Amino acid sequence: MVEVKPDSTGKTGEGEMVYRVNCAACHGLERQGTATANYPSLISVSDKYTRKGILDLINTGRGFMPSFKHLQEQKKDDLISFLMGQRINPGLRQEGTGKDAGISPYTHTGYNRFTDQNGYPGVKPPWGIISAIDLNKGTILWQVPLGNMLN
Repeated sequence: MVEVKPDSTGKTGEGEMVYRVNCAACHGLERQGTATANYPSLISVSDKYTRKGILDLINTGRGFMPSFKHLQEQKKDDLISFLMGQRINPGLRQEGTGKDAGISPYTHTGYNRFTDQNGYPGVKPPWGIISAIDLNKGTILWQVPLGNMLN
């Protein structure tokens, strides 16, 4: 869990707050994505999608991305503006700090894998067992450890 903090001005736009709470766990707090988990970067998403295309993705989801159709239309619009690098005119839309905007002040940093310096799981092998089971008798016929660090 990490605290969703306002930007250096003491305020964070509504779109950024919506992003941090709903999208940052997969796409990263800086929109950089996670290649190992197949979450694309959203840094230049406006080069690939139109505003309507992004709205369609938010409403329907795709692949691992769930639908966010439940978000209020204004929050979706704010999110799209943030993703496209468009700042909302503070004279037209009040900016808030999450708490003021009715959004949780915390989010998580994603589904991180615990690995060692070589990329292996953070626990020593074996990482599992392959088993042959006699389903008629309910007994284990044989078992073989699964996972080693030999290349």
